[in-house]
Amino acid sequence: MSIANYRRMRKFKLEGRLANISMMFPNVEFRITPKTRDGRAINIHLLISPDDPNHENEN
Repeated sequence: MSIANYRRMRKFKLEGRLANISMMFPNVEFRITPKTRDGRAINIHLLISPDDPNHENEN
């Protein structure tokens, strides 16, 4: 449960290194049980709005 890579990519974006990327947002993924009938894990993604100026610091 980390947005470390988001922070890294956001820094690159702010430095102008990702000019072709128009939108980024942090995503925390959870894998839960029970699995599906096919035996695959169920993934839940929590998407965090980057519009909040404090979005990286909220816990």
